Amino acid sequence: VEGGASPAASTTAMVSSSSSSSGLGGNLPPTATAALSVSRSVSVSAMALGAAAKVAAVFRRRTNLIGFLQGIPGCVPWSVINVFMNDYLAVDKGLGVHLATTVMMAFG
Repeated sequence: VEGGASPAASTTAMVSSSSSSSGLGGNLPPTATAALSVSRSVSVSAMALGAAAKVAAVFRRRTNLIGFLQGIPGCVPWSVINVFMNDYLAVDKGLGVHLATTVMMAFG
């Protein structure tokens, strides 16, 4: 950091100067703010495409695909049990919603 200022002080100064005015670009003219907005949306869509490519790479392996295909149906019964156990305890056993939820949180 130049001038002997600490990195934390310069970061704080940058954050406070950029957040001092409303909008995306601080003190930038409207056209620059619009360009900044477009570049942020492009980078988000590029990140989404990158994430989709990584997910596709995971599922190209047969081992991963088989593991997911076996695991997803295996999770459904446990989800159903957890959802309906709360209702069963609250309504049929008379614990009330609050106590039934507390019991399910303690054991689930």
